[in-house]
Amino acid sequence: MSRGQTSRLPVHCDWIKLCLLSSSVSLTAPLLSLADTEIRGRGASGASDITSEERVLEEIVVDGTYLKGSSLSEYEPELVLTESDIAAYGVSSIAELLSIIQVETSSGKQRRNEPPVVLINGRRVSGFRELDNYPVESLARVEVLPEEASLAYGFTANQRVINFVLKSELQIIPINTRTQAPAGGGTLSNTIDGSRVFIDGNNRSTVKVKLSESSQLTERERDITPLAPDQSRDARSLLPASEQFELSGLKTKALPDEAIGTLSARFEQNESDFLTGSSPIDGTQLSQFSRSETFDLGVTINSKLAANTWSILGRYSQTDRDVENRGVFGFVIPLVSTKTQETTLDANANIALFQTSNGPVTLSGAGGVARETFESSTEDISISRDTAYIQGALSYPLPVKEERWGRGTLSIDGRLSDLSDLGGLSDFGVTASWLPIEGVTLTYSWATEDIAPTLQEFALPQTLSPNRSFFDLTTSQTVTATIVDGGNSDLQVAARDISKLGVIWKPWDERDLTVSTKYIVSKANYEIRSYSVPAPGLEAIGLNQVIRNPSGEITLLDRTPANIFESESETLRTSLSWSSPIKPTRAKAPPRPGAKRRKSGRPGSRRLSLIHRWELANELRPIASGGSLDLLDGDTIDSILARPRHLVDLTYYQWNNGWGFYGSAQYRSASALTTATDELEFSDTLRVILSASYEFNYADQIVDRFALLEETRLTIGIANALDNIVSVKDGLGRTPLAYQRDVLDPVGLGWRVELRKRF
Repeated sequence: MSRGQTSRLPVHCDWIKLCLLSSSVSLTAPLLSLADTEIRGRGASGASDITSEERVLEEIVVDGTYLKGSSLSEYEPELVLTESDIAAYGVSSIAELLSIIQVETSSGKQRRNEPPVVLINGRRVSGFRELDNYPVESLARVEVLPEEASLAYGFTANQRVINFVLKSELQIIPINTRTQAPAGGGTLSNTIDGSRVFIDGNNRSTVKVKLSESSQLTERERDITPLAPDQSRDARSLLPASEQFELSGLKTKALPDEAIGTLSARFEQNESDFLTGSSPIDGTQLSQFSRSETFDLGVTINSKLAANTWSILGRYSQTDRDVENRGVFGFVIPLVSTKTQETTLDANANIALFQTSNGPVTLSGAGGVARETFESSTEDISISRDTAYIQGALSYPLPVKEERWGRGTLSIDGRLSDLSDLGGLSDFGVTASWLPIEGVTLTYSWATEDIAPTLQEFALPQTLSPNRSFFDLTTSQTVTATIVDGGNSDLQVAARDISKLGVIWKPWDERDLTVSTKYIVSKANYEIRSYSVPAPGLEAIGLNQVIRNPSGEITLLDRTPANIFESESETLRTSLSWSSPIKPTRAKAPPRPGAKRRKSGRPGSRRLSLIHRWELANELRPIASGGSLDLLDGDTIDSILARPRHLVDLTYYQWNNGWGFYGSAQYRSASALTTATDELEFSDTLRVILSASYEFNYADQIVDRFALLEETRLTIGIANALDNIVSVKDGLGRTPLAYQRDVLDPVGLGWRVELRKRF
């Protein structure tokens, strides 16, 4: 069914079942053709979209308008989280929600450290910090879309898209306190944050403040043999002391013709102090202290969410950072001070060119300019980069007979960039989607792209971290030496080809069960990585990232970035997802006339997810004249942990009548690393995370007795509930000092208690 057509759905169920059936309809119609059938009701903490008593809905007519907050993409969501789903996680911020669903939203196609594309109500935002101003109570639903959906917003098809749909009306002041600590003690982390949120359609405003503090964890507070035998265990950190302060806010206003404009700002300050041992000169304490301050300012203007849309975004960001090594080292280590600034302005438009018998032909385009500067007073460095880019993507429905061949879409996208210091870069990609039969979606994408080094990778001044302990795989010993970090002015532009073949199967319309498989192949030249581990395979081909004394002991490890001549990886990702609504308990009558109703009757939900990531190949050739390294067969370049072939993630959550439960388990298969004389065996591991939460609004007797508990949620969580940590043994069954259990995971089993009050 093409956009603009209508469909009649007889539905005899509550709102949650309607949402699930709407997802089924989207298999045969673009998401944008669904109706705005939201039902608004007011809950105890403000208005929400779905917080009324259990309803029985009669026949519903879905016309050719947009579902509130839907994205512009023709691709349907792979995952939709409702209010009850979000409540089951027991989290308080969108940042926490993204972290906890990261396994399900990771792409496998994204570039280095590239986050997913985030939207609010189907519109672009100036950055994640604009989105993180909203608490989770402001969310009506969350949609996770495939990488191909990013083309409609001016991005390349290698980032997942996450659309956060806000409630239509809300006034709330949430205050949150959290305490986290390991079961073994030794350190404590406390966080308090509060915000004020006002939402009235497209008129919105927020103010948020956050304070957090964590104490130091030293070697003495864990059962380990000192990594540096001649150093006091009180003088060396396993975890640093840290402090964070954040103040942010935004103002969104409705503009003429249903457009909206947003102004957002954020200030963040972070401090960290890491103890590095005792001075060899006078025995006093050595430490590395870092401090950073970041200021962000963002402006966005988005048009009406319709067939033809446009957006304009501007952003300014500045970060000042100092790194200071404190103490007497016997040689001079200068204070490293850096300042980075970034100013961007870009625009995006999505246009329906014309209609065919199989659907619309759409064109999305984007263009923009950016200026980045990087300064360092330490080495008197000042460099800048001016960037201009233009991008376009054309999406065309395949001209086939739907009744015989199903339906499909072909997209072609390209991007041209001009960098003042590196010249021209280009990206090109092809994406095809085909639905041969109802419930089955096949996708294929291929892209070639140029990836430029960042200014920091080019010019970051050298930072010395003396007296650090790590494992030398070449000599099979734990050593203490100086680590060097910084930039590399000789870096070249990387080139990558990446392809994906995917299958999504939804076998039943009446059940929310989805099975998907993605096979991803990536090949790169001059990929930028860091050789941060002394390994025999690297030294054998002549890479001199370490300096050794005459006796063969490392005195310096260079972790500055470098280009890898060739690299190739293959990954198979298979997932199964099942969810089901839980019939709500009918809301009780108010205890007295005019009293506030505490129970909302909101439907509950449960969901089970199983994801298996199988790394089939991961090989690289660091230099043209050297041999190849197999990162799945004993080699490594940047981690003292061996890379497992199999990762399995199991997640289950449930929310009903105020109770929320979340549990996840990650299994990592056994693996090994090759040393010059031996082999280190890494055991398989199973890490379990559990949390339970309760909203006291559902306990009339408790709230009647303790009125302060109204609009309050209590969450108790356990991290690494089985206290399962990888075990590392050499050929003789010994554990090297650097692989001691409490060194690899100083926290182990940990707990958190969180109390959230809404006004």
